[in-house]
Amino acid sequence: MMVKQANLFHSSIAAMCIAAAIPVTGAHAENTEDTAKKWFKETYAVDYINGAENFWDHYADNVYFVTPDSAHVYAKDNLVPFLTKAYLDIWTANGLSKIELLKTKSTVLGDNTIGISGTWRLENDAGETVAHCKKPKFNYILDNTSGVWKIIAEFQAPCSD
Repeated sequence: MMVKQANLFHSSIAAMCIAAAIPVTGAHAENTEDTAKKWFKETYAVDYINGAENFWDHYADNVYFVTPDSAHVYAKDNLVPFLTKAYLDIWTANGLSKIELLKTKSTVLGDNTIGISGTWRLENDAGETVAHCKKPKFNYILDNTSGVWKIIAEFQAPCSD
């Protein structure tokens, strides 16, 4: 009986993953995608660039974060120190002085869920990159089931430059 339940569980997870990968279409999807992109560009990115005190409020209480070396679900209390050590401390030590969101690409994943890829420029005063590649790209999954956009997952993408 346990084997059947486990197989059913794994089949259900696989079905949800497949369903999440199929883009949703229609007027609601377009409106949702537009509002998510606007939020990402005008709120999340601006708060990140300006170092807003409430920046971390843009993340859900638990966030799935993937780097080339690891994949973990972090409670927000643990996410902030992880991201600070993995990225911000290194960028700051390299003289980070300019952050710019270069482009975004989005995909509707569900009624209230959007995938967004953001390509960034992070440079020091000499115009040299301070990140792991010249134009680092991160992929985000945004959710709006509570009426507020929150990042529920973030993935460091491979360098393309």
